[in-house]
Amino acid sequence: MCASWKIDMNRSDENEAPMLESEPGLISTAPEDQPLTLAGFCEQEGVTLPALPEWAEAKPASRGEALFSTRELPAAPYDMDAYLEAWRAKSGPDPYLIVGIDGYGVQSWFFHYYLVEGPLAIFFQPSWPSVLTDASAARDRINGLVEYADEIRQLAREAVAAGKFPEGKRLVVIESDKGDARWAWAPDEVVAEAAVDWQEEPFAAFAVKIALEDLMVA
Repeated sequence: MCASWKIDMNRSDENEAPMLESEPGLISTAPEDQPLTLAGFCEQEGVTLPALPEWAEAKPASRGEALFSTRELPAAPYDMDAYLEAWRAKSGPDPYLIVGIDGYGVQSWFFHYYLVEGPLAIFFQPSWPSVLTDASAARDRINGLVEYADEIRQLAREAVAAGKFPEGKRLVVIESDKGDARWAWAPDEVVAEAAVDWQEEPFAAFAVKIALEDLMVA
């Protein structure tokens, strides 16, 4: 982990409150009069800065020491299921973007990229480097998923503009190092979880990129 961060050992339970300003899981050693921005965080930690949609160009607000979002956080991003359920039930804001780190303990820290924009939803949760992991490999995976997210978002926009995005469908892709990798064309309505025809694939981001590219050449 980069020397500019240290783990807050007081936060040791995944059921504790979200990593907000009052209870950050990671503590910045930067001066208090120099609040970290998303761009500054990415540069400092060697993480690719995601392409910001025009509706997010005002910069995602800081929701913690290393967490940035265009929306209020109803739950810790670590709890991906809460965000998936809100997406399925169409009960959350649209659009929104969440980027940053959340977790607990020593090993259970993850980088998050959550995007909901029109018919597209991306939920990426790769592991954050720790003293027990290969930091270089972890950052390579994070950066690879950020690049996939940018490509998927651009392809989805192009498909919508070209009238090639499937009518009445939503596209969702998940890759989490907690053991979840899947994607689906889901009905554009509130449906039961069982009604979503999930495709479980270890490289779900790649599969979705190919699916969207195929749409554009069909």
